[in-house]
Parts: sequence; structure tokens; C-alpha cells
Amino acid sequence: KDALSRDQLVRAIKKERYLSETQKGSFKETEIKRPTTAAYLYKARVERVIDGDTLLLKIDLGFQVHKEQRIRLAQIDCPAFDEAGGRAAYFFVLNELAKAHTLVVKTHKIDIYGRYIGDVFYSLDEESIGTVFTNGEYLNEKILSRGLAKVY
Repeated sequence: KDALSRDQLVRAIKKERYLSETQKGSFKETEIKRPTTAAYLYKARVERVIDGDTLLLKIDLGFQVHKEQRIRLAQIDCPAFDEAGGRAAYFFVLNELAKAHTLVVKTHKIDIYGRYIGDVFYSLDEESIGTVFTNGEYLNEKILSRGLAKVY
């Protein structure tokens, strides 16, 4: 009765919402995991905050190559700007990133809307990309901890 059909299981795995039996007991719906691998890590500058979980960043790809890209924050979902709580999430992100001196983005895959899924880290001081990634503020988690988003 509670078993998923093969199609449901495939869809759940593709959406990364499947948890093994050992993971179910330890997973909390109010927490996200901070990334630890430094692959696909880039320095960036905020061009525009679109809403609480979507940013337009100018990403430094190295060798004086920059790419303007929409980034959807990984693992969280904020209300749309015109929904309850949407404005609060938007202004929180705007204010946090306005204080940031160094911004680093870790990108993942592209979603169905052409946005890269990413984790954003920032520091109030000028620091190296690696230092910001390991010791800086984790924007995705900070938004969630303020109650402005839910785990996605």
C-alpha cells in the first residue's frame, strides 16, 4: 500500500527527494546540508536580486571571462515576491548581499527554466574564494534559518 510504483520512484529520485530507510530517521525538514566539495566554485558579483531564491549574478569564469547568469538557490524555496512572505525574503537577501564584499557561488545543474542551481557564500571582508566557501556565510541556510524559505 505504501510502496511507490516504479514511475513514482524514478520521478522522486530525479527530483532528489528520495531518502533511503537509514536517511529517513536522521533527516530534518528544517535543515539543509552545506556543500563541502569545491568543484564548480566561482567568484561572483550581484547584478540583481530577482526574488528570495533567485539572483542574477555576474560570474567570473577566469581568464577575464565573465558570464551573467540567473542562479536559483539550491535546497530552498521562498515565496514569490507577490505572495505572503515574498517581500520579506527579497529584502532580506538584498540587505545581506549589499553588505557582502566577496561573493562565491557553487553551481550545480541547470533547471527547466534555464537557471543554474547554486549555493551562495559571502564574506564581509575581502577573502579568497576557498576561505569564503569554507568559512563564509551560507546564504541558502541563512534564509532558511530566518523562516523565510522552506526546504525544497
